[in-house]
Amino acid sequence: METIYERLVAKGRGWEILQPPQAKPGEKPPTRPPKTTEVEISYEDAIKFDRSLRNLSRRSQSEYTERGVRVLFVAFGTLTWTEKATGTEVVSPLLLTPVELTKEKPRQPYTLKVPPV
Repeated sequence: METIYERLVAKGRGWEILQPPQAKPGEKPPTRPPKTTEVEISYEDAIKFDRSLRNLSRRSQSEYTERGVRVLFVAFGTLTWTEKATGTEVVSPLLLTPVELTKEKPRQPYTLKVPPV
């Protein structure tokens, strides 16, 4: 968490999302360790993963363009507390940082970065 915060927020540099390679049916996709500039997310289906990233990117960009509201955030740290009236345990983020999920070209990976103010 500290490494991601340091690079993303303090230094203002982005993280590339390491996407799983697509494999032919019945074959195991090739794997490689992530670079120091990449975040690896465990996801088995490369096509569904790409679709999820594309939907997140489009939705967050659309909301910002149409309403001026950032809807995509990275949470750093949580606080667990109990609601007095109901006794329900609640987990709340301590720090929410707005982010953009962008892709320069179709064959390049998605990049997660803090948008300019």
